[in-house]
Amino acid sequence: MSQSRRIIAVLLATACVSAFGAAVLADDVLPPPWDRPGTPNPQAITAEWEFATPAAVLSSIAPDGPLTDLTFGSGLAPGGNFASVSPSGVWGIGDGDGEWTFVGSPGSVHIELDNVLDSEPVKHLHVQVTHSPFALIGVDPLGAFNFVATGSSPDIPIIMPLDPTTTLITWNMFPNPPWEEFDILIPEDESVDQILVDTISIPEPSSTVLGAVALASLAM
Repeated sequence: MSQSRRIIAVLLATACVSAFGAAVLADDVLPPPWDRPGTPNPQAITAEWEFATPAAVLSSIAPDGPLTDLTFGSGLAPGGNFASVSPSGVWGIGDGDGEWTFVGSPGSVHIELDNVLDSEPVKHLHVQVTHSPFALIGVDPLGAFNFVATGSSPDIPIIMPLDPTTTLITWNMFPNPPWEEFDILIPEDESVDQILVDTISIPEPSSTVLGAVALASLAM
């Protein structure tokens, strides 16, 4: 191989690696306005579901995304950290990294996730959902269930489309629970490609945190 061909080959390989890295993080459209765990942040949790492979058991899909960091989790979630897909979900390759489509009826993805045990009174959740274009994504924060399970109650979630295929959902839990559960709601015949959950302990229902999210959205 000539020197010029070697150079071209190296450049192409570098471009492919860079493109792959960008693709891995492409669905992280609006990261939370705090450092993720590992940066370090001992009050934060990140769990990412890319649904890259079909699940053998629909009720226990572990986080499979590269941003996942559960280092500081309480370990108290009864079933561990998992997603479960409602029966109408059908797995497909989607855009290349896997997705669930809810055929013939609306569906949901149930999330159970550990939290950090600390003295802060509130848990703030920042959830990005990547989905089929213009799908109207919803959330059920399972207020009654969480209150019975942990004594914690959610406030009203804020649902904010970031672009045609990404929706941001934020809400608070008080008092700060050792874990929480919630459902992401997907309309009939629509798909979910990724769910990226960030949580952090905060001293109060922080207007600073929520304001930072709003300002970041307006700046996009």
